[in-house]
Amino acid sequence: MSNQLAPYENNQRLRTLSIMIWIILVASFSLGLLNLRFRTWNSVIALFSLAIFCIPLLWINQKGHINISAFFLSLIVLMVININMWDGDGIRDSGLLAYPIFIMIGILFFGKRTAPLFTLAAIGSLIALVYLEIHGYVHPTIGATKFDVLISITILLLVAATVTSVVAGNLENNFEHVKKSEGELRKNYCKTNACAGVFSSTVSRNCLQPSRTLGWAWVSRGVEGRSDPFVRTHFCHS
Repeated sequence: MSNQLAPYENNQRLRTLSIMIWIILVASFSLGLLNLRFRTWNSVIALFSLAIFCIPLLWINQKGHINISAFFLSLIVLMVININMWDGDGIRDSGLLAYPIFIMIGILFFGKRTAPLFTLAAIGSLIALVYLEIHGYVHPTIGATKFDVLISITILLLVAATVTSVVAGNLENNFEHVKKSEGELRKNYCKTNACAGVFSSTVSRNCLQPSRTLGWAWVSRGVEGRSDPFVRTHFCHS
């Protein structure tokens, strides 16, 4: 994506990233509190660290360093997801739902061309996780199903729904912005055509009168040599 962004687009990206960081901060803090019950300390430390790290990211983003903030956010989110999967139930852990969120965030801020990169990063993490689980480095503790398992899944689904809602809201705002810009362009185009029509009709009438035609030629040379907006506007609307 080009660094020369229009002010509207730049402000929108900044605002959207701030919302994403706040969502991840709240979600990681909530999941950290949840994991305290299961005593998965690696996951607890990773999740609370992510929540704390979101604070300087908010500051960096507000300073206008959107790409830097988005890059570190994506990187740390992927690391925390992997730690939670490794420290939890491996490939069967509910943290699996966080990978699509990671991919969506990456594509949203770095463009659709980065979709293969973020997708491969997620797939590579899963391959590594499966390898570790097969070789006994991951120890799933899946027991009897309880309603507690729905808590983490619900939090991740709410995050996914919120991210999707933010993306959809951006699309709607962009559409409204385009419609407004198009209306202003049409209005300016009509004014320009009206001015040109008045000028053309006036010149056509005066072509029938030689003395006035000479006068128009003199005025035209004078206007073309002037950069004064008042003179040009007055001449156009005469």
